[in-house]
Formats: sequence, C-alpha cells, structure tokens
Amino acid sequence: MKLNKKNRGIKLNDSLILKVNIIIIIALILFISVLALLINNLVATKVNKLAQERNLEIARSFKERAASFLDQTEIIVQTLSNESGIKNIDKKYMLKKFEEIDSEYDYFLNIYFGTKAGEFISYSKVDDEGFDPRLRSWYKRAIKNEGIIWTKVYEDAFTGEKVITVAKRVYSPAEKFIGVLAVDVTLETLSNKLVSKKVGEKGFAYMIAKNGELIAHPDQDLINKKFDINQLFNIEKVLANKEGNLKYKYQGEMNLASYVSIDRIDGVILTQNPLSEVYDISNQLNRKIILLTLVVIIMLTLIVYLINRQYLLIPIKKAVEFADGVSNDPFNARKIEIKRKDEIGVLLAALNGMSEEIEANYQQLEAYNEEITAQNEELEEAYINANKLANDLKDLIELLSNLSQSTIRNEEEFLSYLLNKAIKIIPEADYGSVYLYQNKKVKFLDAIGHDLDSLKDLNLSEEEFKKRNKGVNVIRDIISLYSSDDYEKEKLQEASKPIKETISFDLYDNNEALAGISLDIGIDSNKNFDKKAEDLMNAFKSIISSYYAMQKYNDLQDEFKRGIIFSIVKMLEIHDEYTTGHSENVAKISKKIAQRMDLSDIAINQAYWAGLVHDIGKILIPKEILNKEEKLTDEEYKLIKEHPVWAYDTLKSCEKLRNIAEIVLYHHEAWDGGGYPEEIKKDQIPLISQIITVADTWDAMRSNRSYRKALDKEIAIQEIKENRGKQFAPKVVDIFLKLLEENKIDN
Repeated sequence: MKLNKKNRGIKLNDSLILKVNIIIIIALILFISVLALLINNLVATKVNKLAQERNLEIARSFKERAASFLDQTEIIVQTLSNESGIKNIDKKYMLKKFEEIDSEYDYFLNIYFGTKAGEFISYSKVDDEGFDPRLRSWYKRAIKNEGIIWTKVYEDAFTGEKVITVAKRVYSPAEKFIGVLAVDVTLETLSNKLVSKKVGEKGFAYMIAKNGELIAHPDQDLINKKFDINQLFNIEKVLANKEGNLKYKYQGEMNLASYVSIDRIDGVILTQNPLSEVYDISNQLNRKIILLTLVVIIMLTLIVYLINRQYLLIPIKKAVEFADGVSNDPFNARKIEIKRKDEIGVLLAALNGMSEEIEANYQQLEAYNEEITAQNEELEEAYINANKLANDLKDLIELLSNLSQSTIRNEEEFLSYLLNKAIKIIPEADYGSVYLYQNKKVKFLDAIGHDLDSLKDLNLSEEEFKKRNKGVNVIRDIISLYSSDDYEKEKLQEASKPIKETISFDLYDNNEALAGISLDIGIDSNKNFDKKAEDLMNAFKSIISSYYAMQKYNDLQDEFKRGIIFSIVKMLEIHDEYTTGHSENVAKISKKIAQRMDLSDIAINQAYWAGLVHDIGKILIPKEILNKEEKLTDEEYKLIKEHPVWAYDTLKSCEKLRNIAEIVLYHHEAWDGGGYPEEIKKDQIPLISQIITVADTWDAMRSNRSYRKALDKEIAIQEIKENRGKQFAPKVVDIFLKLLEENKIDN
C-alpha cells in the first residue's frame, strides 16, 4: 500500500524519533542530575571528613604545645625540689632561688614552700602572714601523691589572674618528708600561645575548664564577663569524649570546632573555624560538578536533536553504561575509548573529562591530606625528641645550674656533688672517690662504695697518688701500683672495695695539683671503661676547671669593682674639698643602721656600697658651685638637685652596680614627700634610701661646709629629732638615735 501525500508527512507531535529523542533527553537529564547529585554527595562526604580530621589535627597540635609548656613547668619544679638548699630548708637560699626563678619565668606568679610543721616560706607578691599551708588543698593533695600534682584552674584572689598550682612533696637528704614545694602558674603565657596563632583565615583557638568557664579566648571581654560556654553547646557531651568535633552557631555564623582534653589541668582546647572556610574546597568542587553537569546536559540535548535513531540509541547506551560505572565508583571508572569526532564523541569526551576532573580533585585532596599527615608526624616526632632531650639533659641542666651557683657553695660540697653526678652518668662505674691535694698529702672528701672514714685516716703522699699524666687515665688494679710502705698500702686496700679497673683525672693549676676524681669498676664486673666513658670524664674535668676558673674570676671581679668605686669616690673628694671622707662615713653609718635593723646580708652590703657612691653625681657639678660660700641661686640649687639622677644614670649602666642605682636615686627624698627628684614619700622610698638620707644628713651637719662650720652634736641631734616624720623615716631615726646613745657611731 502506498502512502499518499497526506500520509507521507509525519506530524511533529506524532514523530517517533522526536518522541524517542524527547524521552531519551528527559531520561538522560534526570539520570545525569541524579548521578551528579550522587557524585557530589560522595565527594562532599569525603572532603568534609578530611576537613574535620584536619581541624582535629590542628587541635591536637595545640594540645602538644600546651603539653610542652606543662612539661617544662614540671621539670622546673622537679629540679627545684632536688636542690640541697630546699631539702635542708635553707630559708635564705630558698628565697634567693625563688626570686631567681620568678625573674626568669614570667608565668610563675608565686613560689612557696609549706613545711611539715606548718611554716610558710614564700616569695610572693601578697601578704601571707599567719598563713598555714597544711590547710590548703594543694598541700593535702601533694602529701597523698608521690609525684607532681596539678590543681584545677582558679582565679587568684589577689591578682584576679587565672592560675593553677603545681606542687610536689619534698624529702630531706635523709629521705624524710619535710614539706611541699608549690608554684602558682599564671595561664597567661599558655593563653597567649593559643590565642596568638590563627587557625586558617578566620578561625582561632581557645581553652575552657571542665566546668565550662573560659580560660583563654581572643575576645578578652568574654573571659571578663565569665561567658557561659553552654550557650554555644552542651559541655557535658564534649567532656564525655577525649576528643572530637562539633558544630554550633557563633556570632550568627555556623562553625566547626574540634576539641581535645588536657587532663593535667582539667581543661579542653578547641579550634574553631567557620563552616564556610572549612568546607570551601567542597563548595568549589560542588560548583564545578554542577557547572560540568549543566554543560553535559546542554551538549546531550544538541546531540540528540541532531542525530537519528540509527546513530543515537547505541552510543547513548554506551554513555549510560559509562555513567553507571562513574556512579558506582567515580574514581576508578574505566574511561571510554573515543574513535569518533561527532556529537556523541564530544559527549563521551565530556564524560571522560568529568571523570578526570573528579579524579584530579580527589588526588588534590589526597595530597593535601598527606601533607597534613606528614606535618602532624613531624610535630609528633619533634615532640618525642624534645621529651627525650629533656630527660637526657635533666642531669646536665641540674649540674650546670649548680656550677652557676658555685659562688655560694664551698669547694668540698661542689666536688662531692660532682662525684655523685659522675657515678650516675657513667653507668660502668660501681664505686668512686673525690679528693684534694693539700700540704703534699691526699685529703679524701667523699666516697661511694668505699669506706670514707678509713680513707680519711690514710697518710698518702701526693706524689705517689697523682696520676701518670695530666689527662684522663684508665688503670687496671690501681692499688697494686702504689709503692708506699706496706702498712699504708694495706690500710688503703682495707678501706677500698676490690677494684678491677679505674678511670680518673687530676686537676692542675700552673703545674700544681688541686684535686682529683676516681671512678672504679668492681672486681666481679664484666664491664670496662670505653671511649665514651673517657669522653664523659673529660667533660667532668672541664666542668671542674670551669668551677675553679669561675671562683678566680669572681674574686678578681669583686676586687676590681671595689677599686673602681674607691677611685671614683677619691675623684669626688678632690673635686669637692669639703666632702673628704664624707662618702666613707655615710657608708659606715648606713651599714651600722642596716645591721641594727636586722636586714639581710645582701641589703647590708647594698647599704654600704650605696652610701659610698651616693654623691658621685656631684662630679658633674662645677667646682665653683660646690664650694661656693654664698647662698646658691635658684638655678644653681636646681643644678645641685640633679646629682642623684646623674648618679643613677651612671650606676645603672653597670650590671654589677645596677642594684644600688635606684637606692642612690632616692637618697634625697623626704618622708613627707618634700624631697627630690621625684617627690615620693613614706614607703614609696626604698628602705636603704631612707637609711642613707639620715646618715648623709648627720655627717653633713657634723662636718665643715663652704657655707658654715660643723654643727655641735646636740644641735645636730635636735635637728634629726625635729625632722622625724618630716624629712626622715621615723623607724630609721629611732634606730640611729639608739646607736648614738650606745656610742656605736663616731661623732
């Protein structure tokens, strides 16, 4: 049957090709949209998981910083608790040591020691009179725990700072419990370490206590207002886990926060980042996928309209199979081999391109994750190495710290201390001894393993006992080498443990033997001293040499300082003919007043030296003004009043005299505030400056001046009494007058 012309043409709405193409296009649009959604969800899930893990790794790195800070504090407390001055409850030593540590570590707020008897020894900035440490929680916790304890974070009652107390039990040299050493640590330094480092572009880190109170936060107002963190999230759920992630709204924006716990201080560190920044890569990828999907849909629509059924259905089937493969595994789907250059080829190329782009973005994310992982591993390795280094150097730090304090240790204490450290650091050694060479004889100071009392009774000659050379010597069966009389040799053998091998050295000064150390291996040991032991002994020899050199240097330095000061004072006496002997008189009187007031040895020494140099600023004043017999003009008197400031500027430039510079600056201040140069009053004036004011005035009144003769004793005493509480400190005046009555001050 033939089709008529009417039937030859197919209406557009009846076209099967059109219907098939429309159905295929609609189906492909739906399929590709769903495929894009699946791919987007899969990639977004992976990216979001990586972003959360990255944020958590940053929080862990902050925890490691905090742990390093806490470890350093524990090392300081541990080292300090082992100091002999602490173990012997040497108050003077304690206060000086506490002061040194307080000045070196600015995050130490208070350092104190509570004895078993309830005595409180403190270097603090608050009044602690009548304070019984045994009633405090840190003391009670410390005596129940052998190691170091940390209290919870609390607010210091006097300063308002966030602090935490670190405490440790302390034992005497006889291993008896004597008290608890404690340090109040301000968390300002730790807080700065957290809030000063940015997390991404807009993120930051902060720290909270387990009660929800903010400890550290970039917004200080939130801390001051005691912001309740439960307004952002449930703190109890966070504390249920050691670490994790959570989301909450902060300042109108959703944020991702990762948290890790710090058990030692009952705190939690959180790193917060806006979700928009955390998931930025994911959002970029989403936009690319959406854009690529739109491109594919448009291309498919054009291709379907341009091809017929013969060339359309099979290629679409292949495209659907490929798309199905991408849906199941977008990163490992096998690419389509393209041999045609028509629209279908373009479509397949676009699908291949989408797969390659997804794979490239995924590889970029993997590389980013690997980089973060590598950085974290480097941080962990650095942290482990730092801990190992801290443990390995702990003994050396303690040893060098004691060397730096050698000026307050005598020679015998230091050498005995060094022997004990050498035995500990050189593991092969079983026994040891340390000795001095005095009067051509050997004087044993200490021994480990050997009978020290018997060794001290020996009468060994220096020449026979000294080593064969001046270096480190390793000697087998050392006692058999001595050729002294049999009696002494027998006594030496009885006093010593049986020895297989000895490593030792002597210390010389200009060919004169000073001291020596010997370490011994027991006769039954299978060990021997190796090259490492020799190197370590050479190191100990260098430490002892440094000790003796330091002692010599300190002696020379003190003598040089004394000579310089006396030279300056003599120059002043030449410059001002009426002050001959005045500075030395003021120094002597000031020293006597300080002694009667029962000040420390350091303060008494400062009173003497400050009195000696109190007028050196007058060297800069013209001689004509200093020795002028007439009344000074206002300009001349103004110039005279500058001499304390000039003296201060001169003294503070010298490190050894810096501690007395401020004393000299204020020696013309008056108790009622009418002095100069700063018009301070009462206890604003340093105590030693108050002392020098009285001594200076007394000696000036009792001496001839260019403008008057010396005052009689009774007139000068009356002048002092009338100005008590005005020019002079009442307590200092009372002490001074008692010394005068007892004839302890020359008239």
